[in-house]
Amino acid sequence: MSRPRRSKIEGSDVHPGQQGLWTKDDSGIRAEYRRRLLIDRGEVEKYVLKGQGGIYWTDGDAKGENPLMPALKGTKAFPKYFAPWMERIREFQNEHLDSVVTQVPLEYMTIDAKQFCLKLIWLTVEKLKEVAL
Repeated sequence: MSRPRRSKIEGSDVHPGQQGLWTKDDSGIRAEYRRRLLIDRGEVEKYVLKGQGGIYWTDGDAKGENPLMPALKGTKAFPKYFAPWMERIREFQNEHLDSVVTQVPLEYMTIDAKQFCLKLIWLTVEKLKEVAL
């Protein structure tokens, strides 16, 4: 399926996602468009911190914790257990990740997907480093 075309509505350039014209087959395009919006609006951090996972901190939790939160809470609650992992985080260099992601062929990962991936992981590492200090 080809990429949806932009259309003109009342003189403005409007993307099909803004018109509600996505179909089930457009999910990859929709995800790509959403990643680009998050990057352009500077909302990747908000996205990272808002997400929910499958780890429930207590039995009564209605929703799973954000995937980052168990690590942040666990580091404070069980510092000896997390110490070796936090040492690895302190030593982590973003350049290592950059070199891995840039090697992924564009057939597998678009430029926007690479940028989003890097921002998401950089933010996660940054949050973990704040606790590791």
